[in-house]
Amino acid sequence: MIIDKPIKDIKSKMNTNERFSIIQGEENKTFFHNEILVINKGIENRGNVLNFARVLDQIEFDFNHYQKQDTDTAFTLFHLLRNCLRFLNKDRLNDAKQELINYAVCMIKEQDLREQGIYYRGVDKLASTEFTFTRFFIPYLNNYKGWAIFCDLDFVWRISPTELEQYCDDSKAVICVQHDYTPKEGLKMDGQIQLQYPRKNWSSMVLWNCEHPKNKILTPELLNKETGKYLHRFSWLDDSDIGNLPPIYNWLVGWYQEPKDGIPKVLHYTEGGPWFENYRNCEYADVWKKELINLFSSL
Repeated sequence: MIIDKPIKDIKSKMNTNERFSIIQGEENKTFFHNEILVINKGIENRGNVLNFARVLDQIEFDFNHYQKQDTDTAFTLFHLLRNCLRFLNKDRLNDAKQELINYAVCMIKEQDLREQGIYYRGVDKLASTEFTFTRFFIPYLNNYKGWAIFCDLDFVWRISPTELEQYCDDSKAVICVQHDYTPKEGLKMDGQIQLQYPRKNWSSMVLWNCEHPKNKILTPELLNKETGKYLHRFSWLDDSDIGNLPPIYNWLVGWYQEPKDGIPKVLHYTEGGPWFENYRNCEYADVWKKELINLFSSL
């Protein structure tokens, strides 16, 4: 099999029995390049401590699954292993570890949930991304345990996400930046209609208290029938159940301004980012471009 050799080579160059957890510890590095980072203070008591051998086993399993039906995803997994091996050959052990831990962070894919029979909503023409609704499955997918962070894909994190752990309040069901946001444009950057509704963009980055009693209502049965308005407004919660984060942790580019609103730590290119031609020179475009350069220069 094509991935047998890189997996064997990786195992020969690093201690794959080394354990890690997807909670950030004071002496560990944060790994966050996908959509969700679980922050679980009791993680070791729930068997969520992993080792690198287990991650490699999962990659091999996923590769075998996807090579039959999704060659692009299979190629991505092969490329991930090659990157990991390239780092090891350059004595960049921590970067190699990060490649594997990034994969251990849970990424929600609508198609995967459909194949499991969890997600069976019809196609919503107003849904701008495939995670328009899947974000609300996070407490269920995490077995209603611990904390999790969700964010949209048009974010750049300038900090470790674990900085947000200080805001975790067990009395709150969700914690987010409570924007008073009214989009300037009638259309989104991808040409879709820009809907106006209360609590706009609150759900674009959420600290989920997965085990809060009120979040246990978020079952597949409810999530597959409720409206977008109900979900994105957190309508199953009382106002007192929603905690507040400073705007610096979901900085709506083009809406908030320095220094009046603070200095941004987490950038959200909600009106359009520099990957779109019409937004090449938007605010903080240089930050995104620098991250892009760093990404490719590390390969």
